[in-house]
Amino acid sequence: MLEFSSYGLSDQIAAYLDHVWHAEGANGNAPNLARLAKDSRNNVRDCLMHLEVELMAL
Repeated sequence: MLEFSSYGLSDQIAAYLDHVWHAEGANGNAPNLARLAKDSRNNVRDCLMHLEVELMAL
């Protein structure tokens, strides 16, 4: 069994989410992406789903 830990990835996840935010055409201020990563416990899929909802609300 391969162990995987997402501990300490929140900065990199927030940077990736910022890239996605701007790549999808959002020009305004992004939500607090570091908080989003923390609240999602560094779950990238969960972060992307929340970001998608934010983008659709624009």
